[in-house]
Amino acid sequence: MAISFVDRHPEHAQGIALVRMKTGASGRISYLATSDPGRTRRLLALGILPGVRVRLIQRIPAYVLEVGFTRVALDNQIASAIFVEPDS
Repeated sequence: MAISFVDRHPEHAQGIALVRMKTGASGRISYLATSDPGRTRRLLALGILPGVRVRLIQRIPAYVLEVGFTRVALDNQIASAIFVEPDS
């Protein structure tokens, strides 16, 4: 599996920004739109990488994702870099 980290929306990638998803929605991460090595390391350490299934638990005051059996809280700036292909 190729891991996709980009600093802008790639032409071939599908998905929507995590910050545009509705609470309770789930899908598979399609890419991470970041060129910041620190942010990339943090996301990888949290298990947030392309191909991983996530579910959005809450949006306010922070974005809370369910990644496997773990819940992760993210601020808006980091959540904005995650793009997800939603389940149908």
